[in-house]
Amino acid sequence: YREKYNVTRYDFLDLLIKLRQNQSILEKGEKPGGGQYSSKPEKREGMTIEEITAETFIFFAAGYETTSNTSLFCLYELACNSGIQDKVYSEVQEILDRYGGDISYQALQEMTYMDQVINESMRRYPVLPELFRECTKDYKIPKSPLEIEKDLKVVIPVYSLHHDPKYFPDPYTFDPDRFSPENCRNRHPYVYLPFGEGPRMCIGMRFGIMKIKMALATLIGNYQISLTPDTDVPLQFKSNSFTTLPSKPLMLVFTSIRGLE
Repeated sequence: YREKYNVTRYDFLDLLIKLRQNQSILEKGEKPGGGQYSSKPEKREGMTIEEITAETFIFFAAGYETTSNTSLFCLYELACNSGIQDKVYSEVQEILDRYGGDISYQALQEMTYMDQVINESMRRYPVLPELFRECTKDYKIPKSPLEIEKDLKVVIPVYSLHHDPKYFPDPYTFDPDRFSPENCRNRHPYVYLPFGEGPRMCIGMRFGIMKIKMALATLIGNYQISLTPDTDVPLQFKSNSFTTLPSKPLMLVFTSIRGLE
């Protein structure tokens, strides 16, 4: 449609269409290769419609589905744990009162208990239950006869790590205090991997957390959240999904706080 009618909307899809048409997507004056000068002309090859579809799918899945799913699981656990929900509500109200009701970046940064709730939700329900990596050099596992050879494909069982009682006692209990500053300091940093780790970790981590906090602050500040008679407790998950998803639509009740006053 956009190509047929020459529609321009200055968004991600426009960039992909330019690549499909062998056009440059560099800004005026920008040099190829991150601003480095090169005597070689810029090589441009058009993208196929299949490549555009794949890029759009990844962009949508990584930028939208992950944050929406995490927000949903947070709301579910807050509905299951009214005491924790009340604590989040009190924090949101206290901080927003100081900022005149404005859900600003600084206000969100100060909602530290909400951070703990989100982290615990991502521990219980990691969006990606497994991570896939490739070993770049031979590595002998300490205190073990096993060696991981270069180029070997490695599967990291994120869900299993997040539910290992060695690192997270009583792992199926929702407890945001696991992510208090003290508890985080006393735990191995690589047993909690909701965004991966190292040079291939999620580049949108901070932006994703900010979106989740903004959604939670808006909803918790205005609604009391509760379960329906049909909500699964505990949740059941789809067995054929790449990401962690409930086996059926997760239904919650939102009651306006103004109506309760």
